[in-house]
Amino acid sequence: MKRGMKTFTKAVTILAICGVLTSCSSEDYSYPDYNWKDGLIVNVGGKNYQFSDIYDLMDGKKDSAKAYYSTAKNILAQLITPRTDTILSQADSYIKQQEASWKSSADTNGTTYKEEMEKALKAAGCDDEEALRNKQIASYQNEKNSTDFYSEQQGTTDTDSKFMISESETKKFVSETSPYHVSHILVKVDASSDGTSTWAGEISSDDAKQIGNVLNSLSSTNTFGITAKTQSDDTSSGTLYGELYTAGDTGASIAMTKSTSYIQEFKYGLYAYDAYLNPDTKDNASLKTSLRVPGHSEDSAVADEITDTQVGQGKAYGIPLSQAFSLQYEADQTTSDDGLSVTDATAKQYPRNIIFNNYFNNHGVSFVYDDSSDYDARFVAECKEIDSTVNSVEDANTKLPERYKEYKFVKSRLDAISADKFKTVSTISSNLVSLKYNTSSKKVETTAVTGAKKILADENGNPIIVVRGGSSDYQGIHFIIVNKDPFVDSDNAYNYYRINLPDADSTKKAYSTDYDTNPSFVNFVSADANSNATYKKRIESVKSVIKSYDSNMEFKLWEDNLAKFKAKYNTDFVSLLGTDAADLINSYITYTRSSSLNSANDSLDSAWETYVRTLNLQQTNASRVTPSVCVSYFESGSYDKDQEVLCNVK
Repeated sequence: MKRGMKTFTKAVTILAICGVLTSCSSEDYSYPDYNWKDGLIVNVGGKNYQFSDIYDLMDGKKDSAKAYYSTAKNILAQLITPRTDTILSQADSYIKQQEASWKSSADTNGTTYKEEMEKALKAAGCDDEEALRNKQIASYQNEKNSTDFYSEQQGTTDTDSKFMISESETKKFVSETSPYHVSHILVKVDASSDGTSTWAGEISSDDAKQIGNVLNSLSSTNTFGITAKTQSDDTSSGTLYGELYTAGDTGASIAMTKSTSYIQEFKYGLYAYDAYLNPDTKDNASLKTSLRVPGHSEDSAVADEITDTQVGQGKAYGIPLSQAFSLQYEADQTTSDDGLSVTDATAKQYPRNIIFNNYFNNHGVSFVYDDSSDYDARFVAECKEIDSTVNSVEDANTKLPERYKEYKFVKSRLDAISADKFKTVSTISSNLVSLKYNTSSKKVETTAVTGAKKILADENGNPIIVVRGGSSDYQGIHFIIVNKDPFVDSDNAYNYYRINLPDADSTKKAYSTDYDTNPSFVNFVSADANSNATYKKRIESVKSVIKSYDSNMEFKLWEDNLAKFKAKYNTDFVSLLGTDAADLINSYITYTRSSSLNSANDSLDSAWETYVRTLNLQQTNASRVTPSVCVSYFESGSYDKDQEVLCNVK
C-alpha cells in the first residue's frame, strides 16, 4: 500500500482518498455537494483535503497519475450529477437494509446491534451511518453519471436517427475502427498449410465437388445468402445467411474492424482490394492511411515489397467459371480416361489438384469470371493435347467420348448461369491475371487474361471476392461480399450504425424497413414475422460494440463531464486542481491513449508484413505449380519424357 507514496506519514488518510491504490475503495470519501471551494476535493474525518495535499504525497509515476486521475474522475462525476430524490431514496433504502442486516447478525452471532454496526462501518471506512449514507449516495451518482453517458441519443445532424452515446461518437466509431459489414461462404479444404501448400496443395474429392456446387449456386438465380445457408462450412454464419455477426450484450461483433482477429488473407485481402482494386475507394488517401497500407502510412518494412505483388500493381487473379465445373466433374478422377492407373503419377497429378493449384489456391485476391464464350475453344485445345486430330467439339464427341462427357457437363452449367450475376468492374475486369505455362521459358508464369471479363457478383451487384487462407483450425476458400464499406460514402457511413427500431412508416427516413433505400445494420435482415425481437437484438449488439470499441472510453466520459462542469460552473474543472495536478492527469491520459494507439498500429503493420510476404512467396513459387495442360496428359494415361518433367511426375 506504500506504492506511489513519498512518505507514509498520511498514508491512512490518503488511502481513503486515492481509490485505485491497493485495497482502497474508490468511494471512500464524501463530497460537499453545494459548497465547492477552489482546490477542495473531499472531506475525510471532518477535515477538508485538496488536490495539492494528495499531489505532495505522489511520486509522479504512472500509477500515481492513475490514482490522481481516478480520484478526480469520481469527484467530477458527482459534481455534475445532482443528488436527485431518487438517489436519496435509494440511499435511505440502503441504510434501512444495512440496519436490518446488523440486527439480524446480532441475533445470530450473539452480539449487540452496535457491535455489528461498528464492524460494518469500519469495513466500509466510515465513521458513522451518515458517512456510510454519503458514500452510497456518491456511488449512485457515479452510476447514474455513467448510465446517462452510455445511453441512446437523438441525432443532431440527422434528427430522425438515434445513436448510442451520441451521433458524434458513432462517427468516431466508424472513422477510428473502419468497420466492414461482411458476409462470406467458407469451403473448408484438406490442403495443408506447410511449405508446399502454395504450389502443390491437395484436396479431397468432396472439396472439389463442394467448390463446384458453391459456384454453380452463386452463378444461378440463388441469392448469396441462400448459398451460404445451404453450403457454407461456417455453420454459425451460415445460419445468418453468411453474415459475420455475433450477437450479445457483451462480446458482440457487428463488423470486421481494425482490431478484429480474422485470418490475414480475409482481412488484409479486403483491405488490399479496397486500396488497389475497388473503383470506389482505391484513390482514397485517408483509407490507405487509416488501414496503414504499406507505403501510405508511416515507415513500413514492406512498403516496397507490396509493389511487387499482383494486387499492389492493381491486378487480381481470375478464375474461369468453367474451371470450377471441370473441378467438380473431375473430382473423383484418379485414373486415366480408360480406367487404368497412370505410371508414376501420384495424388498431386490428379486433375482436381492441378485445377485447384492453378485457380483456387491463391492467397491473394481473386475473382470468378464468365468464360462461356471461350469455353469451346479451350476445350478443343485441351483435347488436342490428347489427340492431335481433334479440331472441333464434334471431333471430341467421336474420338474422345470421355472428354466429351465433361464438355456436356460443364457446358450445361455454363448455359444455365444467370447473366445478371456477372458485371463489368472498370478497374478489375481488364486487370485479371492467371497462371499459364510459357512454352518458350518452359515455366508457369503469371500472365494477363485477354480481354475484359465480367466478374461474379451477388444479387445486389457486390463483387464476390475469393481468397484462400486458413489458420491452425482450418484451411479453406472464402467467398466474400462487403455489405457496407466504411470508405464508400464515408461522410455518411456512420448512419449505417444508427439504432432506430425499423418502422413500417417509410416516410420516416431513419425508420424505414427498406434496406435498399435506407440501409442500416439493424434493418439488414427481414422483419420478424410476429415481433421485432431480431431487430431489438441487433440494436443491443450495436450499442454493445459502440460502448466498448475504445479501450479508453472512460476518458471520453471524463471529457464529457468536463464540458458539463464548465457549462454548469463557468470554469474549467482542471484549473481548480492546480497546474501540477492538471499536468499529471493530462499526461496520464495522453500517455495511455498514445500507448493504445501505438500498440494497435504496430499490430496492423506486423499483419501487413506477414500478408505481403505471403503473397510474394506464392508468386515466387508460381513456377513450381503443375501446369493445367497436365490434366490432359493424365487423362490420356501416359507421359513422354518432357511431360514427366513438366508435370512434376518424377
